[in-house]
Parts: sequence; structure tokens; C-alpha cells
Amino acid sequence: MSASSETTRKYRTIVCDPPWQIKTMATKFCKSPISSELPYDTMSDEELLEFPINNFADEMCDLFLWTTKGKICFAFKLLEKWGFKYSNILVWNKRNGICSNGFHNTLEYVLYGYRGKCNVSFTNPLEVYFEAKRGKHSEKPSKFYTMLRDRTQKPRIDVFARKRHYGFDSWGNEVESQIQVPLLEASL
Repeated sequence: MSASSETTRKYRTIVCDPPWQIKTMATKFCKSPISSELPYDTMSDEELLEFPINNFADEMCDLFLWTTKGKICFAFKLLEKWGFKYSNILVWNKRNGICSNGFHNTLEYVLYGYRGKCNVSFTNPLEVYFEAKRGKHSEKPSKFYTMLRDRTQKPRIDVFARKRHYGFDSWGNEVESQIQVPLLEASL
């Protein structure tokens, strides 16, 4: 997915759950093995580095970048390449997860970065740790979007969205996008 076209609307809050190229694994430690194939199209690290996040991002913008433990180091590079200053990390405890190498992985991470200045509410701060049940593969919890709706600035967008969330525009190939970015849409 590469493009140079820009949307006319710029967003102050972006949630981004990149379609990482990762290998899933089933091990003898797991009770119910999972498929080694991901149920959606993915992008290489190089494609993600070139992804035109500026088509969405305002000059003053908060970015919440979802990542797995296996991609966390690269996610920091991605945040920097996209022009965001790292500030914090949020942790989602899914209460259940996959087992690998003797560890029961129940956590997922959200890097928080910003451009300009941090625009997250200081009077109603975000919790850096939250619990919510796991849904379908890669589906993020509604609780997360509710937390952001109460504490971040409008307009908001969910990039690479898998479903629509109240208070957020959405863009991606698994949901009816609410905005049009012509060259990006052609690459979906």
C-alpha cells in the first residue's frame, strides 16, 4: 500500500493497528492451536515505513499505535519514521492469549506518540493498563475506544480498522471506510 494522495480532513487523534507480517504459531503448550495463516492481508515492514500516515495526521496529532510483543522494537522505529515523538505505552490484558516458548502471552501494547504537543486530557488521564476480553483475531476492545473518546481530541480516525467505533472515522479494507483517500483506496 503506497500513495501520495491526501485526504482533505486531518485528524487530531489516530488509532493505527497495522497489518503486521507476523508468523502465528501453535505449540504443544497451547490447548487450542491456532492457524499459522493470518485471516487478513498484511504489509511488510518496508511497506509500513512508507505508509503515508501524513494523509491522515494533523500537525498537532496523537497517535495510538497497536503492536505485538514481536513487533514492539520495530513499532518504535515506525513511530519515529512517521514523525511522532514517543511518550508512553498502554498495555491491554486480554486475560487469555497464546502460549509460546513456555510463556502465556495475554498482553498487547499500544505505543502513544504525538506531534506538536501532547493533547491527551490532563484532567482525566488515560490508564496505561486496562483489561478487556479478547474477541476475534486482532479485534481491539471497545473499552479502548471509549477511553480515547473521553480523553482525546476530535476528529478521530481508526486506520486499518476492522470494525467501526462510535466517535471515530474508519479506514481500512475490513470495514466500509468513511473517508476516501483515492490512491490509498486503490491499493486496498
